[in-house]
Amino acid sequence: MVKGFEPPEQRLRLRFEDGEWAGAEVVCVADAPFGVLLKFEKWREMADPDSEEIAGIMRQFGDDILIEWNLTHKGEPRIATGEGFLGLGMVAQLKIIGAWLQGIGQMATPLAQAGSPSSMHSANGGTKPRARSSRKAAA
Repeated sequence: MVKGFEPPEQRLRLRFEDGEWAGAEVVCVADAPFGVLLKFEKWREMADPDSEEIAGIMRQFGDDILIEWNLTHKGEPRIATGEGFLGLGMVAQLKIIGAWLQGIGQMATPLAQAGSPSSMHSANGGTKPRARSSRKAAA
């Protein structure tokens, strides 16, 4: 019998370095199921998405993709969950999702694959050369 192997969870740390978002960090799952990516792609192409469907997609991102962040509201930590993500403004939600999509896209390039399997991503433009792999410890 072949012994089971569970691949480590790949994480992507998004660091926002410019403008009003300077200092914000968001850690996300990098190896999300392909169906999640397709759902975001479908949402982007919708001519007239309904609010319940958008809220469901945003909640799923918060519950399934977000791991942690350093975002606060009125000085209090904001929880990195679906509800916490829904509590952000639309611009913030789109900024985080856009940075995540850009980061996982860069991780999939042959150059990124030649190095670390996971990386630290600058949300303002590109993977940092000092890429780090953040993984959940295997139990």
